[in-house]
Amino acid sequence: MFTPISIQSKNQITMDLITTSLPTGTQIKNISFNQEGVLVCGEMPLILDTPPPPLHSVAFFEKIDSHGRILWLQKYWGDEHNSADAFIEVQDGYLLVGSAYSRYGSTFMIIKTDTNGNPQWIRYSGDGQQVIVKSISITGNGMYLINGVIKDWDYNSIQYKITIDVNGNMMIS
Repeated sequence: MFTPISIQSKNQITMDLITTSLPTGTQIKNISFNQEGVLVCGEMPLILDTPPPPLHSVAFFEKIDSHGRILWLQKYWGDEHNSADAFIEVQDGYLLVGSAYSRYGSTFMIIKTDTNGNPQWIRYSGDGQQVIVKSISITGNGMYLINGVIKDWDYNSIQYKITIDVNGNMMIS
């Protein structure tokens, strides 16, 4: 089981191994270490050979073994900007949560993956305002709690909590 920790609490050598595997401009949003290695998620710039790119960034999820070798790196496409902001290990893979941004605002995004980060399904929800995902955790009844902030068009912030099951079915509280 991977345990999320603060990036600042690990040594620089480990962080150098992680960051050298990702393109310049990548934003690491969540990182988790265990004996097997490291899981990292975030947002990376989309690099294409022909400008202008239709997408500007993609959400990513990466696993690196304890020797610094990349075991897998998965990218998730959507609108103009996509970010995987938090993840949690589930019985048969992972749940990632984040945001899909476009010029019209952003939506909440949930990605269910297998143990190699391959997407099993992706769900979107929201009305185009600015959605910021902060965390995902398991509840006592086997559901998952997602915390975040929604900013309306007047930049008023509203905290939200969304409870989901492992299939992404939501109950807003």
